[in-house]
Amino acid sequence: MDSKQQVVSKSLNFSLNALTVVAGTGCQGSVSNMLDTPYGIFVDTNLDLYVADSGNNRIQLFQPGQLNAITVAGLSSSNITISLNNPVSIILDFNKYLFIVDNNNNRIIGSG
Repeated sequence: MDSKQQVVSKSLNFSLNALTVVAGTGCQGSVSNMLDTPYGIFVDTNLDLYVADSGNNRIQLFQPGQLNAITVAGLSSSNITISLNNPVSIILDFNKYLFIVDNNNNRIIGSG
């Protein structure tokens, strides 16, 4: 829900119609529990949620049950290795390498 600054989940069980907020506060921002125009997401086998936080030019990692994220790519990460400009999609491969669609830089970046 990019305009609502949140990522939600919904059960595929049709008797459960509730949406659950799994990331974001509903307000635009750049602190660890907030998002700015989230686009692409990826959930790995550990249920870690990776979010392409487009407006903040970063990739956020939300671990299960956590509302505060760790920035894993972008200028605000603890280990700055990749500068992003409007990331819109992300995937993690079997070896835990990130592949990011860096939209405004017209490229796909792989980390390793």
